[in-house]
Amino acid sequence: MPPRKRRRLSDAQPPISPVAPSNASPSGIDTSPSQPSTSSLPTDDAIPPFLNTTFSTHRVSPLYVGSQPLVQGRLHVLSQRLRDLLVGDVVRGVEVGLDRAADDGAMRRAGALEVVAMGWVRLENLVGRYVGSEGGGTPPGRRRALQISMQYENTECAALLLPTLQARPAAGVGRPGEEDHDFLHLPLLLLRMPGPLKTVIIDFVSRTFDCRISSLSLGTRSLVGALERWISHAEKSATDRSTRDVSLTLGFYAPAVAQLHQGQRDEGKGQDQTEGNEAEDGPPPATPLGIKSIDVIIPHTDLRRFLRVGRASEAERAEAVGQAAGKQHASGSVDVLDTFGSVRRKRLGGGKDEESWAWRSWDSGLGQPFTEALGRYVWKHLALDMFHPAVRVTKIACEGFVLSESRVKIFVDDALSDTKQRAVWAVVGGLLDRADN
Repeated sequence: MPPRKRRRLSDAQPPISPVAPSNASPSGIDTSPSQPSTSSLPTDDAIPPFLNTTFSTHRVSPLYVGSQPLVQGRLHVLSQRLRDLLVGDVVRGVEVGLDRAADDGAMRRAGALEVVAMGWVRLENLVGRYVGSEGGGTPPGRRRALQISMQYENTECAALLLPTLQARPAAGVGRPGEEDHDFLHLPLLLLRMPGPLKTVIIDFVSRTFDCRISSLSLGTRSLVGALERWISHAEKSATDRSTRDVSLTLGFYAPAVAQLHQGQRDEGKGQDQTEGNEAEDGPPPATPLGIKSIDVIIPHTDLRRFLRVGRASEAERAEAVGQAAGKQHASGSVDVLDTFGSVRRKRLGGGKDEESWAWRSWDSGLGQPFTEALGRYVWKHLALDMFHPAVRVTKIACEGFVLSESRVKIFVDDALSDTKQRAVWAVVGGLLDRADN
């Protein structure tokens, strides 16, 4: 039998094709749906949802990054660590992970984890173009935020760490300034994800960067300040007037209301004993606290009228304060036109600086004409002292945003004018100042 011909090398081996880029991790983990991939996003490529999205607010202390900056290579390693934490590892033959929590409906509805990514994004790509004076240093629109994106099968979760609009020096002993390159100042953390995932992300960031993360409570002062900033910018131009009504939710500090009811009961009991009516000893009957909240809605067509009345009211109040201060200067009185006093007012407000309305008398540089007019209106038509220390604003909704105690959502249209774009940046700047203080 004649020998068979030896096949040529070109017939024995298929031609070598170029290798496509792979998302596999350095440890050899594949990128199937059961093994999600990691990526470090190129700067300003994939922009996470920020506007028209509800976030929870958190305060972050300076992040320690060490001598090595957070470049894309390091962010890729961190995203891989986060992926391993979310998916879980094989422990004694059992694979555990957050996305396999059978007892959590929100995580089940999210589906399987597909991609985890970390990267930098400019503020102007999140908020929109910056309109205003830039001052010295890096322009506010070009300052960078750190984003963490987690793409699940049915939803997208995001975490954003935002910087302040202007560089700031060290605020005190032991607190590093922005000139210290071993630390990053990203004081505001915004989270959009289910509750169990929030706990994991907060723990991951705090452990990785040796920082402290706490819930950022937005009280009456922050909510009113955001509304005044928005109205002061949006109502400057006749063509940019608001087209949506303004809604405020007024709440009441329950312990202060209960204390007031107890004082009224004690006063009534004393009068009864004076008249000779004997009352049996024992705890007083429980009295319902009454209304828990009041929603006040102001039509958008009346906003300018409220502003005019409020500015006139502020001028009258400033004049009255000046006259009262002159009369009480000799006695050394501090609480001008305040019948409660600073100590009692703070106690009735729950001991929080954001509540009790004590900040109305501070020289903050930002007036509250709309709030002053609203207080007069509520007093006249509802006989309710809106500036009582036990009364607080718990939620505000207007054309530009919705703010509550720990939630923020900023609305934008397809094309914003310079006036409203400036108003959006003013609201964001107020939130950053609140987180950094």
